[in-house]
Amino acid sequence: MLQHLTRRAGVRALSTQAPYVLPEFRVLFEEIQQDAKKNKLIKVSKLTNLFKTVTSKEELEQSTEALKIYERKHIDPLENTAGEFVKACIKNEAADVALNAITQKYRIGLFLNAGTLNKLLHHFKDAGDDASLLSAFDEMKKFDIRYNSLSYRMAISALIRTGNFDKALELLDTAAADKQLEHNTTNHVLIQLSKAEQKDKLEQVVESLKKHNLTLNDFGTKLTAA
Repeated sequence: MLQHLTRRAGVRALSTQAPYVLPEFRVLFEEIQQDAKKNKLIKVSKLTNLFKTVTSKEELEQSTEALKIYERKHIDPLENTAGEFVKACIKNEAADVALNAITQKYRIGLFLNAGTLNKLLHHFKDAGDDASLLSAFDEMKKFDIRYNSLSYRMAISALIRTGNFDKALELLDTAAADKQLEHNTTNHVLIQLSKAEQKDKLEQVVESLKKHNLTLNDFGTKLTAA
C-alpha cells in the first residue's frame, strides 16, 4: 500500500512540473558561440531552437553567423532545422534572408524540401515579388531539390506573369518530363497564352504533353480548339 501511494505521489509530482521553455535567442546564440570556441560538440537541436526563438529580422541576419559556425564544424542541419529557418524568415518579413542563404549556397539549402520551398515561393507570390520567387526556384536547382507539382506551378505562373512565355513553356516541358505537371497548371498556361495573343504557342504545349505521354483534360482540349 505504501509503495502504491509513493508511486502515485511521484506521478503527481511529475505532472505538476512546468513545461520546458526555450531560452531567448540571445542566450542560445551565445551558447553556440561559446561551444564553438571550446570545441565542444554542438547539437543540431540548438540551431533548430535558435530559429524558433527569432523575433526580428536583425536576429535572423545574426543567425546566419550560427549557420557559418555549424558549417565550419561540419555539422549539417536537419529538414526540420531548414523548415524552422524559412518559417522564421517568413514570420519576420525577412524572406530575403532565406533567399540570400540559398543564393550564397549555405548547406542548409541541401535540407530544404519542396514543401518548405513552396512556403517561401508562396510568400514571394503574395508579396508580388516574382523576381525573388523565380530566383529562389532557380537557385534551389544547385541543391538537387525534387520540385513537386506546386513548385512548378508557382514558377511557371510567375514566368507567365512577367511575360517570359518561352521560359514558361520550357519549364512546363521540364515539369511534364518530371511527371509533376497538373492539368490546372497546363490549363492556366493555355488561358494566359490565349489572352496574350500567343496562340501560336498552344501547339507547343500540346507537343510537350505528347512527348512525355501526357494528355489534356476536357477543358484543356476545348482551350486548344477555340
